[in-house]
Amino acid sequence: MRIYLIGMPGSGKTTLGYGLAKHLNMPLIDMDKVIEEKEGRKIADIFAKDGEGYFRDIERLVLHEVTKQQNVIISCGGGVPCFFDNVDYMNAKGDTVFIDVSPAQLFERMLMSGNAAKRPLLNGKEDDALLKELEEKLKYRKQFYTKAKKTITGDCLQVEDLILAINAQG
Repeated sequence: MRIYLIGMPGSGKTTLGYGLAKHLNMPLIDMDKVIEEKEGRKIADIFAKDGEGYFRDIERLVLHEVTKQQNVIISCGGGVPCFFDNVDYMNAKGDTVFIDVSPAQLFERMLMSGNAAKRPLLNGKEDDALLKELEEKLKYRKQFYTKAKKTITGDCLQVEDLILAINAQG
């Protein structure tokens, strides 16, 4: 069993993933952490030095590496499903769950946590520009995210909601 959690940065993939992992007694793999460990530097530094194309190539390699593991939950970076054939690959190898959170809620979470500065594609954006960027990115990425086998929507998701979505038939 493999469960891939996909969605925008700040949607709760890793946070909810840890709760799901505990419930299912399975490990959680955070792809961003694996990439940083593999590269020996932060994702922002990879983007700054080598560019997005290099990062997406590494991201794809890591996706294929972590998919070799069984009985695992994989928290994917926000862009993973949007490049190459990644979303189709994940659908073929396991269950994909799109955590669909509104741009307004993503914006609030990033403001509260200060996380926008850690995300290369959002760094340096002020309030109005950040919200607009989140809206545009989600609008574009939804064509990939909605290919997931399951979608769970809402801005106040709890681990229990994710467990119910995973266990739901269909």
